[in-house]
Amino acid sequence: IYENGVVAESYTVIVEGDINGDSVIDVLDVSAVEQATNSHRELTGNYHLAGDSNRDGVVDVVDYQSVVNFALM
Repeated sequence: IYENGVVAESYTVIVEGDINGDSVIDVLDVSAVEQATNSHRELTGNYHLAGDSNRDGVVDVVDYQSVVNFALM
């Protein structure tokens, strides 16, 4: 949000399932959640929030299935 041409406030929009933040839920996001589920990758910050679809604090197989379903829509 700008005030007199200067950024007064900024916001981050997190899209559930869009792990890499490219505005598309696809195989890249599915792969990222799969890697996190198998402890081959750590998702932190906003990436973790995007991957934790059931908001239980853990990116796991339940979240993986959700991201797969989003990608197939």
